[in-house]
Amino acid sequence: MGREEAKRKAEKELSKMGLEKLMERIPHRLSFGQRRLVSLASVIVTEPELLLLDEPTSNLDRENKTKIIARLLEYIEERGEKSWGMVIASQDEELKGICNDIIYIEYGRILEGENS
Repeated sequence: MGREEAKRKAEKELSKMGLEKLMERIPHRLSFGQRRLVSLASVIVTEPELLLLDEPTSNLDRENKTKIIARLLEYIEERGEKSWGMVIASQDEELKGICNDIIYIEYGRILEGENS
C-alpha cells in the first residue's frame, strides 16, 4: 500500500469512528480511549487475515467501549465471508455477542466452549 492510499484509508477509518479531528494530533496528546480507538483503526486499515485483540475494551469508558464494539460489528459485516478471522481474548461479557465460537480458558486450561 502506497503512502497516499494509506493516508486515504486511515482518514476513512478514523472518520468511521468519529476520530477524523485527531488525524493531525500528536499521539501522546490523545486520551487512553482515543489511543485505543486509533490503534484499532490502524490495524483495520491493513485488512489483516487474522485480527488478534487482547482485552480491546478493558479500562475504557462506556462511550469508547461502545465505539469499539460497534466498529468491530461493522468490520465483521464489511469483511463478510472473505477468508479471514478474529480472535478476541477478553473478560468483557459484552463481546460475546459478536463471536461465533467462545472458548473459556482458566490458568492456561480450556474449561469449555460454546457455539452461537
